[in-house]
Amino acid sequence: MDRRIKSAAACAASVVLVGLISGQRASAAPYASMVSESGGNITFTLNEEADDVVIIRDGVETSLGALGVGSYTVPRSGAASYSIRATRTAAAGFFNQSGNTSGITGLLDGTPTAPALQISDDNNVRNSFHAVRGVAVNRNPANGASFGWVYVSNANTNTTGGFPTPVRSVSDGIYVNGADGSDPLSQG
Repeated sequence: MDRRIKSAAACAASVVLVGLISGQRASAAPYASMVSESGGNITFTLNEEADDVVIIRDGVETSLGALGVGSYTVPRSGAASYSIRATRTAAAGFFNQSGNTSGITGLLDGTPTAPALQISDDNNVRNSFHAVRGVAVNRNPANGASFGWVYVSNANTNTTGGFPTPVRSVSDGIYVNGADGSDPLSQG
């Protein structure tokens, strides 16, 4: 009985997650997620490499320069308000067209094309799932520490195939990844 309830809950959550993301254009850009404060410091996590990260305290900008994926801590410096801006000039792919189609059946000649721009890490076991039924990202910055978390609905218990990501045993349910591919809830 518990298994059926768990499966039904996972199915319902999948429907909700798919509903949240349907009809929206998929895009990616560096952003500061999992933002929290402690002891006068601001901690944030970057979801991908950024060419420049700027902390804006009470309207005054301070550049931290280029930063990689991961967690960073900076002083709040007594500011009443702050924000974090991350930018990156993308390579070909993603938003930047690299060419046009020509002579491909089913596509109009001149259709813009671009290669994939992968920002995830195929070596991260947290990216291995067996039967994904839905993916959603917490896009509400008011949620603070959970902003940027990625929710993945997995439909059954099994072991992943191991290509291109590592072998991993997963069960049915909702998995939560940090924006940087970390395990914020220690789900394993």
